[in-house]
Amino acid sequence: MWAGDEPADPAALELEVSLARHPQLYLMVDLGRHVVEVKVRGMVMDRAELEGAAVVVPGPLVGTVHAPEVDLPAVWRVAEPPEDFEQRVIAPEALRPYSEEEAEAPEPTPTASPTTEHGQVLRNPEYAMMMANGWRLEIGPGVATTGFFERVLLGLADVWRRVTGKAVERPPTLALELAPADADRLHHLFRRDTAVLIVPAR
Repeated sequence: MWAGDEPADPAALELEVSLARHPQLYLMVDLGRHVVEVKVRGMVMDRAELEGAAVVVPGPLVGTVHAPEVDLPAVWRVAEPPEDFEQRVIAPEALRPYSEEEAEAPEPTPTASPTTEHGQVLRNPEYAMMMANGWRLEIGPGVATTGFFERVLLGLADVWRRVTGKAVERPPTLALELAPADADRLHHLFRRDTAVLIVPAR
């Protein structure tokens, strides 16, 4: 008997049984129950409320955008883990000779990191990762909202990249909207080859 609610879909249950045979931690995203669960051997170790979910597909600024077909339920595995805020390296815009005037100038006040209502610093409230099946998984507050203006900004950015010869292919994205504190808490679990069981709504 599983700890927590069992997936209603028999196919999802079969996939989870195969994951639970091993000691490795896995995550289950249940779009029907609106939860993200952290599990080991079928036991629920942590749970976060899923506030929203959406498939984000790059496309033209006007017209219909068709989402690629994806078979669910399915187990997705992390191919490229999300970046860690504390390990980011910010390069200078340009290398310049040493200047005594610049050295004596006061340092700018650093931007405060987002915090919870209890004052806890959130290092990774929003992030994305590439999955082995070619999809991108994005997690954080508000990521499932992609209206017209968001599409315009993405479209203009793509046009500029193509003009400058820096065009990049944007993979289809599954956006999972979580509260900042929940997203930050789960960040360290998404390591290379971590399994994520996606269960569709029924």
